[in-house]
Amino acid sequence: APIVTIDAPRVNPVFSGAQLLRFEATAFDREEGLLGPAAFAWTSNLSGAIGTGDGFELLASDLAPGRHTITVTATDADGATATAAIRLWIDQPGLFFADSFEAGLEPWSSVVP
Repeated sequence: APIVTIDAPRVNPVFSGAQLLRFEATAFDREEGLLGPAAFAWTSNLSGAIGTGDGFELLASDLAPGRHTITVTATDADGATATAAIRLWIDQPGLFFADSFEAGLEPWSSVVP
């Protein structure tokens, strides 16, 4: 089975409006080496399928507002799969998401301006 990692975006970023999001991943398989772009499929728990390939771009406005878990699945030639996931926020108009890294707290809080 492959081993997959998400290289971009960074963990827990906040995006909004026309901001461009760049998604990148790499996957390595013992028999095949680095997997090509066709091996990757990307999903969001809020927006469903969002892209394919080892790298692609979306505008923040293309995703539903809220806290997303973005998952990439890499599939090797034998059909074995591996996944990796990150969380990110898509800001709603009129609502600002500020992050808090205090121990023991949920890493995000919202503040209405």
